[in-house]
Amino acid sequence: MVCNFDIFKMDPFGNALWRGSVTNLADAQTSIATLSISVPGEYLIFNQKTRQKIVVDLAAAQSELLAT
Repeated sequence: MVCNFDIFKMDPFGNALWRGSVTNLADAQTSIATLSISVPGEYLIFNQKTRQKIVVDLAAAQSELLAT
C-alpha cells in the first residue's frame, strides 16, 4: 500500500503540521472530516505524485451552507 496523499493542518501562522498519509483522495477527505471535528480549521492535502495542493476548510464551507 502506497500512501500518495499527505494531510497537513494549517496553523494560524501559515505553518503546515503533518497529520498523516493516506492512499487516495477520498480517504484524505474522510480523514480531514474526522480531524476537523476536534480541531476545526484549514487543512491541506498534498498529492505526492502530481505535487498538487488542495486546501480544505470545512468550517468555512459549513458557514457558507448555513448562510444560503
